[in-house]
Amino acid sequence: MHVQPISRKSFYNKITKLLYLTIPFFISISLLFIGCECKDNSPPNSPPKVASNATGSTPSAFSTDATPCSDSSSGVDATLLTGASSFHVSKNGSTANTNPNVVTNQPPIFFLAHGWNDTPDRFDSFQKKLLEKFPDSKVILSSSVTQEETFSLSIEQQAKKCHTEFLKRTSTIPNAKERPIILIGHSQGGLRVSALAPKLQEAGYKVKIVGINTPFEGVPLLRFKDCASLLQHVKTYVEQKGEAGQQACYLIDRLITALNSSDPKALSSFLQFLQPPGLQDLVEGSAALRDIHAKLVKLNIPKLAIGGVYSNLLSELLNKFINKEKNKLSAETDDILDQFLDFSQFIEGLLTPLLDNLYTNLIVGKENVDQSHDGFVPLYSQLGSATLEKSPNYHQVTIHNTAHISIDDFGIIGTLDSPEALDEIQKFVER
Repeated sequence: MHVQPISRKSFYNKITKLLYLTIPFFISISLLFIGCECKDNSPPNSPPKVASNATGSTPSAFSTDATPCSDSSSGVDATLLTGASSFHVSKNGSTANTNPNVVTNQPPIFFLAHGWNDTPDRFDSFQKKLLEKFPDSKVILSSSVTQEETFSLSIEQQAKKCHTEFLKRTSTIPNAKERPIILIGHSQGGLRVSALAPKLQEAGYKVKIVGINTPFEGVPLLRFKDCASLLQHVKTYVEQKGEAGQQACYLIDRLITALNSSDPKALSSFLQFLQPPGLQDLVEGSAALRDIHAKLVKLNIPKLAIGGVYSNLLSELLNKFINKEKNKLSAETDDILDQFLDFSQFIEGLLTPLLDNLYTNLIVGKENVDQSHDGFVPLYSQLGSATLEKSPNYHQVTIHNTAHISIDDFGIIGTLDSPEALDEIQKFVER
């Protein structure tokens, strides 16, 4: 079949229109990385579903088989496992004092809380690996906070629902108050279990907290309250970056024109998507975060913050996208392929580094801090560097080359799905 060649101008118009989705693209990816695995019932304008991909872990030395048990009230399977011992390394490498309230010779109960715009399915692979390590313990996949309620409910309201769920789901477990309770939350779920932990401690439970990719100190990206402030920030940043900045400004103007012509309210609607209580509690310095910090610093609850770092995420995604397009265009005319190669060289050599730096600027939000991030949350926020470090029994771990969530199509692994995360959790539980 003969393929009609297209002009360079026409090709560049099409490809720049596609590229111009990079501004909402990296914001969309950022929102995606807060833990969204959208289902068919996801809210309007929510980011697309991204499947997780767990990798291997170290099998447990215990040989007892796990016994599944179904919770008909939630429709989520819980699983019985045992054999928990405890180990832990603090930030400075020293062994932390074991919480005297935790009975380490009892099998633990794990309570897993998913992130914003996500579902319990996020933990499917994680739960299987957790069962291999602790085959006599019970794992509860929290389902009381629905995907929609991660938007509509505040962190405190979500924690209250989890409290009721926890009491119901553990009511038939013998000696539940004598067993270590390990509350594990991914992303927003880490804040949910942090708000839940004091309630359980007051009720006499022996609790530990694990936050994975959790924005303990907020999400700087949420500082933009309207479309105008976001775009102005982007243009001000790139205008200072020489030739690449001029090219980026041109592309941004083209993007705005294209979006306004197709949907004048597109970006405004997108930013309104960020306003519900479940997200506003994630804004830096929010009352919800201050309340959680105050309680965690005061209470002697062991805490493990696991942070991921994948700071060149945007450039890697763009480069992998370009390579995929090269393969698709190999069947087209030489002229089209040559034009795409010219364009890809421009992206890789000039524009991609600028977009990477801009992306980091939007995600981290500050210049006088560590610029590392997981694609959505800065590392300093994931580790609670300015807050949780002040609290007793605090521990932190950084896992490099892991993102906020896994992106299978591009070979990106999420921190939750990394074998290192499970190993660190095992050490923390067995301490």
